[in-house]
Amino acid sequence: MAWLLAVTCAAIGIGGLLAYRRYLIEADELARRIQLEGLAFGFGVGLLIALSYELFDLAGAPSMSAATVGTVLIVSYIVGVIGATLRYR
Repeated sequence: MAWLLAVTCAAIGIGGLLAYRRYLIEADELARRIQLEGLAFGFGVGLLIALSYELFDLAGAPSMSAATVGTVLIVSYIVGVIGATLRYR
């Protein structure tokens, strides 16, 4: 049952990625640019947090779960999209 749940969640995630890809293909140039800036900002912040937190972990900070890193990625993506939207509109 656990495997079925994991595969179902992964399939839903893949479906979401395919839908997002389809959206980007059909979007106009400005929407693509806004999304690209949001993704770039989210990836950069997420990578910085994920890699630098290892040093904090070694220094004694509590361990960070993958869900926390995912949340940081999502929130920083949203911040990037909002920032790009305000800049271009």
